[in-house]
Amino acid sequence: MQVKPGRNVYPFQSGFNGALAIDPGNHLRVAAIAPSGGLIRSLDAGETWTAGASAATSRLIADPSGSGALLAGTFILSLSRDWGLSFQQIGPPAQGVLSTAAFDPSHPGWIYVDIAAGVTGTLWLSTDYGATWTQKASPPTTFSGILNLAVDPDQPNTLLAATADGLFKSSDGGASWTRQDGPGSSFLLEGNDPFAIVRHSCSPGGGLFALGSGVIGTYQVAFSPDDGATWMTPQLTNVTGVTAGAGCAVYATRTGTTDAFVARLAPDGSPLWVTFLGGSDRDAPVGLALDSQGNAYVIGNTTSPDFPSSVQRIGVRGPTSVFVTKFSPDGRIEYSVLVSGEASTTATAVAVDSSQNAYLVGQTNSRSFPVTPGAVVTTLDSGSYTGFLLKLSSGGKLVYATYLGAYETFPGAILADPNQQAPAQARCLVCHCRLREALRSS
Repeated sequence: MQVKPGRNVYPFQSGFNGALAIDPGNHLRVAAIAPSGGLIRSLDAGETWTAGASAATSRLIADPSGSGALLAGTFILSLSRDWGLSFQQIGPPAQGVLSTAAFDPSHPGWIYVDIAAGVTGTLWLSTDYGATWTQKASPPTTFSGILNLAVDPDQPNTLLAATADGLFKSSDGGASWTRQDGPGSSFLLEGNDPFAIVRHSCSPGGGLFALGSGVIGTYQVAFSPDDGATWMTPQLTNVTGVTAGAGCAVYATRTGTTDAFVARLAPDGSPLWVTFLGGSDRDAPVGLALDSQGNAYVIGNTTSPDFPSSVQRIGVRGPTSVFVTKFSPDGRIEYSVLVSGEASTTATAVAVDSSQNAYLVGQTNSRSFPVTPGAVVTTLDSGSYTGFLLKLSSGGKLVYATYLGAYETFPGAILADPNQQAPAQARCLVCHCRLREALRSS
């Protein structure tokens, strides 16, 4: 087993099992929680492992100063000064359970701990590896329990604390706090997940990466250049963790991510060509159609901001887009185009006529979906989803687009008449529709 250098920090209340920590001062020292729940340690970068001391823990934090100290705990806190060979229970004189803990990167032996009692919390500081403790101030909110805490590596008196009520900042070592975000914030930080402070040489104003509210029920990662006061546009979806690495590198972990691929196979099943199709986020193909010349039309849904396109986007940018990519018989991209509105837009099916026009159906709740003049249905009821139908020319240009109903008219399939040659005469049939619009008017 080979373990690469790095640092893994997990919040005490995240539910993570099998934590891993690597000593920043000696990357050969690795500690982990085995699936059985016991601590194991390695002194040779994971080549060999031995059992560590017994500690009631499912979380590990390595001292970022490289002292070889480890914090471990679930509801109580234990400290090891010899990389997991032995532990001693530490903690402030407070009633409650352990909520979070953090080393001060600039001061070996300095440990911040928050003890929770219900929704409230008390923050404590030890400057001697837990021998003595001094109580500090808590964030000024009813939900004062700190879920995640980080100390600025370049400004030791600067602390950032995530609570159930938002993000707070202290510039005086926890003596006082100010709120960084609020109900009007452009990004809602998820308090139970870790965040990462980057070095001031990388972001002089106080760079912060955090997880928070995203599209379609998933978490995204966003960057703040000013310790969480303002946020840039969130990126990626299904993000589960974020960690600052050496230099200016930041690493994010994700689950449930996909890329589309397209392959042409020979009659014996061997691949003639295979290619990935996608960007940096989720790209899910949902339909494939072929024309009489052997061109392949792949449609799907994407949240990638950099999905490869060769034709100008149809509609305004939204959280999800439909992609249509046309491949030649030898695997070259003839065109690739995105279709979207200001809200969600997803594709369901595709058909192609003999003149290489493509017809798409799908669903959207975008009121700015790019319907064309003379469309069958031009408006969408506020707050509703409905189906859409659009036609693309052989070069990927929009011919027409329409809603299929003002609300809840959902297409399931589409057919194009193969006998029609002229694009203007091409006919299409939308099948399996749920026609509540007709029921409402009857």
